[in-house]
Amino acid sequence: MTLDARGLGRLAFAAGWGLWLALGVTLAVRVLVFLLLMSHPVVNEFGEGVSPLNKPTKGDLPYYERTRDRLAQLDLAGLIAGQKENAVHALADGGDFNWKVYFTGPVFPLMLLASDYRDGNTLPLATAFLVMGVVWVWMWQIWMYRRGVGWGWLMLLALLPTPVWYIVTISSDLPFALLFTLFVFVFLSRAQSGVFDRPWLWTPLLLMLPLTRPNGMSMLLFVGVALLWAHYTQPHSVDAAPTPRWRRYAPLALIGVAGVALGFYFFPYLLGYIHVSQKDPFFGIEERDYWAGLFHTLPIWLDQPLSWIALMGAKLLSFMGMRYSYYSTHGSMLVLALRWGSGALFLIGFIRLMWRGQSMQRLLVLCYMAPFFLGAAQERYLLPIMPLLMFHCAWAINTLGRRWGWRHPATWKGFWSSGSAPVTTPSVSYSRRRRE
Repeated sequence: MTLDARGLGRLAFAAGWGLWLALGVTLAVRVLVFLLLMSHPVVNEFGEGVSPLNKPTKGDLPYYERTRDRLAQLDLAGLIAGQKENAVHALADGGDFNWKVYFTGPVFPLMLLASDYRDGNTLPLATAFLVMGVVWVWMWQIWMYRRGVGWGWLMLLALLPTPVWYIVTISSDLPFALLFTLFVFVFLSRAQSGVFDRPWLWTPLLLMLPLTRPNGMSMLLFVGVALLWAHYTQPHSVDAAPTPRWRRYAPLALIGVAGVALGFYFFPYLLGYIHVSQKDPFFGIEERDYWAGLFHTLPIWLDQPLSWIALMGAKLLSFMGMRYSYYSTHGSMLVLALRWGSGALFLIGFIRLMWRGQSMQRLLVLCYMAPFFLGAAQERYLLPIMPLLMFHCAWAINTLGRRWGWRHPATWKGFWSSGSAPVTTPSVSYSRRRRE
């Protein structure tokens, strides 16, 4: 099984009714939530009413608004100078710095600028988020259906609470998830025929990722490793011309230059992220306490390694959504039940992917997750890879069902498996052999 854009095209109207039902439910749920919150806002963990008509005043939005204001003034020099000042202070103060002058990447601030997002004019961007949220889930539902996933799993993907929440929460999370999906589909579709053939198809999407969210830097690492692997393992057949040397080295050079430039720009954010996260609780214990050691009755050479392993396990569970709320939230027990229930599915999918998944997908997910093990970990950061983990969860549970002889009524045919394609996971080939 590979991730590629071809699964999105050539979808005939003869597709199963279950797919169209899932697509319709995806649209209906999001439109209903959007309209409902316009008249009945939901209170978030900061105590603010979340609604398409309300502009948030807390959370991440103020940082993006500061960058927007600089961009509106065309003050690029001020952006770079501010980040340089932050880096100097962060190093001098042990990783702490003034978050009030931190600047972000330009993609989301430009969206705020283009839509004139402000009090009294929130609907244009809010509506764009609604459209992005629907299209993003549709892309994955079609992709999953064409790989044999039944309509029951597609419905579950449509009803996951986190993707629904981020159509009404104005932040960089949903635009990043959409760009991430487009990049992954395009890049891994090129891996089928040779990633060096047309790098201009995926490099713009790759560069937009860190310019949307700092953790997009991890995708530079992913692509760098993938290109190096392809460079040394991609065979040449006798009937295919060898890839020119410049075409192989140009993408690697571009990634190197972009990594250095963007690494300098986001360096203060990384230091501050690690520093501030030391106080984040994981199951009631702050991260710095894990690093110091939890098992004081054991010798230190055993105490600290076990504590660090426990920290990684706690972060993994929190990243999947299996965590307690950081603040008081409205309807806390319902929020916890939804978060832990969906988190259990993602954890099953993650285990299945690490155990039997295709190697390029494992590399993709591990590179994506790596930054969050340096600091805070929560399910909002899981958003871009939620559908992929859901696919592997479906694969795992369907496989267990067949092995254990589960039987379903005929009226439920297609609920677990669509029958449109076998749920298989062939490896990605880097061969440039000409197709017959």
